[in-house]
Amino acid sequence: MNPLLLKAKFKALVQACGGLDEAVAACRAAEESGQGRAYSKAQLSRCCVPTAPDFAPIDIVAVLEDFCGEPIVSRALVEARPAVAGVGDIRDEASEATEAAASLQGAVRRALAGDNRIEAHEAREILDLVEKGMAEFRDVASSLGDILKGRS
Repeated sequence: MNPLLLKAKFKALVQACGGLDEAVAACRAAEESGQGRAYSKAQLSRCCVPTAPDFAPIDIVAVLEDFCGEPIVSRALVEARPAVAGVGDIRDEASEATEAAASLQGAVRRALAGDNRIEAHEAREILDLVEKGMAEFRDVASSLGDILKGRS
């Protein structure tokens, strides 16, 4: 994830808590209840500054997300992760590719039926099906690539 985006999301989280003072109070309350630790206003502020090297510790993020009720940073982290292919994904992708190939075959047979020629309007329909099929096969290849890269 882009570090500047992470900083911006943390700043949005602090703002969703009501600002720095409220975020500090939330951390202090979490520490008092045994659910977290205190974090100073200066520390929180540095975590919001794009040029500062500080990043918010995950336990502080959890406390503040719980306080404001919005998983602002967590959601951004999840959304930044690449999709992971599973067995069901590959099955679905392969089925869609097979269905696209069958549609292509049917369109070619219909176009050639009777006159054994393909007219321009039929060629456009067939080309659309070829492009759809190619996209479906690329999805299969992408899912398999994820497995080969260890992301399954």
